[in-house]
Amino acid sequence: MGTQAIGLAMAGHQVTGSDVSPVAAARAAAEAAVRDSRLPAAGADMRQLSFRETLFDVVLCADNSLTHLLCGLHSSG
Repeated sequence: MGTQAIGLAMAGHQVTGSDVSPVAAARAAAEAAVRDSRLPAAGADMRQLSFRETLFDVVLCADNSLTHLLCGLHSSG
């Protein structure tokens, strides 16, 4: 949970994690804390993020989340 986000945060990047599951997002933040790192995390659907558009320099989609995105595209039409 939060493997890439935690790794990026531990490398010194300012990171905000998200997961469609608020429970998973909270677990990622907790896993970061165990590693003496800070990871703000939110339950959010990556297709409809509620963050200000210019807040981030990069949005990274990792692991199996791309598959979920593609499945969502096929089911919408």
